[in-house]
Amino acid sequence: MTGKEVALFGIKISQLGLAETANLVTESVLSRKGLKVYCCTLNELMAADEDEDFKKILIKGDLRTADGMPLVWMLRRKTGEGGRVYGPDLMKLVLEKTLRKDIKHYFLGDKKNRHRLIYQLKKMYSGINIAGYEVLPIRNIFLEKDYGKINQKLEDSGASLVWVGLGGKKQIMVADELSRRFSDKVFITVGAAFDFLAKTKKQAPIWTQKIGLEWFFRLVTEPKRLGTRYLKILIFLGKKLFENRNGGN
Repeated sequence: MTGKEVALFGIKISQLGLAETANLVTESVLSRKGLKVYCCTLNELMAADEDEDFKKILIKGDLRTADGMPLVWMLRRKTGEGGRVYGPDLMKLVLEKTLRKDIKHYFLGDKKNRHRLIYQLKKMYSGINIAGYEVLPIRNIFLEKDYGKINQKLEDSGASLVWVGLGGKKQIMVADELSRRFSDKVFITVGAAFDFLAKTKKQAPIWTQKIGLEWFFRLVTEPKRLGTRYLKILIFLGKKLFENRNGGN
């Protein structure tokens, strides 16, 4: 729909680069054309493989980027090309490109980042137009009353670009639901970008990102939260490798 895509585990991943993706987002915001951009890692693809309902939601996105290096490597192995469109980098580039334009930003995230993120963004991007930050409930599935509250605030804010920083399946489900209610807004899911830009979590050094060891840095800094997730991803990859070797899809 928005350029060349390559199927990985049944999910089409965009091959647009970081700059191209940022340009597409900016153009969509300025033209008031709705857009859903999901920055994906292996975690989201694994979730789609396990949950058919979530898979249907994920594939409804207009653009699914290769947020993690394993997906970048898979793209390159299949086609010889592919670049990383990392949530934090995409967010920073879009903020820079839209800074001197009449664009209002809205943020959907958790409580710990609310004031820190707004403070850091105003410090980094002088003149940024922040329309609001909504703290979302701590639960996996939101209720209609939750969406009703968000709907009203989004409508009143006049924001045209909505950043969702909740991580995993939840942020994509929220973006999908809200996009059906606000078809002219751009929704971008950026995972841990809120944590990194707010400086509530340490980001992996650039050199570890470039060689694909960011996962190890994050595992060391958050072993309890990420240990089980990474183990499940390894099992998922092993299963898929076995299936491919034995003629599976």
